Amino acid sequence: MEKKKKPYEEGTWFVVPLIKNKNKKYVLGLIARLKSGYLLCYFYGPKRIDIPTLQEIEHLKAEDAQFITITYDFELKKKGSWNIIGRCENWNRNDFPMPIFGIIDGSNNASKIIYDPDDPGEILDQVTSSIEEVKKLPQEGTYHPSPPDGSLLWALEDAISEN
Repeated sequence: MEKKKKPYEEGTWFVVPLIKNKNKKYVLGLIARLKSGYLLCYFYGPKRIDIPTLQEIEHLKAEDAQFITITYDFELKKKGSWNIIGRCENWNRNDFPMPIFGIIDGSNNASKIIYDPDDPGEILDQVTSSIEEVKKLPQEGTYHPSPPDGSLLWALEDAISEN
């Protein structure tokens, strides 16, 4: 039996509807890595009322992202939950690298979390670091995309600018 191809892959742009969605606002996302249901995603502001076209967003770069995280592909699998915009033909995965993430635990111990550059589900190393250094990095944590937890949705509400 042939495995069904997913309607998304690395380089796919999509929008996520926000929780506080009185005005039906969305956040723009890009899948930079995809393996075994784990996604490395770059997210971009501002919060949007309209879903953009590929032509409107294809100029965005990794450094333009307001939030970078690892999440799961549950909502992309559900029809109509996260809307897929499409994939730009000129997308290059090397332009959207796997970042080093940072974490500060409850005892104020700071660490850098290093993932496999090709697998967002595989941590290769955890290295002790300074709090100052770690605060400059994307926050470690695999965010759950779906309600009721929906930790990704709450993080996007806080991280992405209104305009």
